[in-house]
Amino acid sequence: MAISAIQPVSIMSPNFTAKHFGKDGYGNPINRKTERNLSVLSTLGASALIGATGYGLASCLGKGWKFSGVIGGLAAAITLGLTLPSRLKKTYSKTNVKEKEINIYKKANEEERGKLKEQYMQMALAKNKVPDFINLNRR
Repeated sequence: MAISAIQPVSIMSPNFTAKHFGKDGYGNPINRKTERNLSVLSTLGASALIGATGYGLASCLGKGWKFSGVIGGLAAAITLGLTLPSRLKKTYSKTNVKEKEINIYKKANEEERGKLKEQYMQMALAKNKVPDFINLNRR
């Protein structure tokens, strides 16, 4: 009987897998493409919110609905044009820092694993070794 955690059943629930990890399970989990896409998506959302706000203000203050739509669209486009390049640059630099930190962690973890393996081998050899005070030549 295997005891495991309860798995989510919903289609909308997140499903995180470790496909990009190495054989030892300590691969680099940072994915530049995903980070970039998340940055673009959040910038698009923020500019759409500003565009909707501009549309709402223009419809309250202006006379025509078409004019309000143009104002909202311009506000969204200007916001997107001004914020997206800086956001992408910031995401790129953050991703580089994260990758370096993960690589340092991975290297330190491999070194520690090697030391522990060496200590384990020494302990295994010491367990099978006959102590010096016992004389095996005696019958």
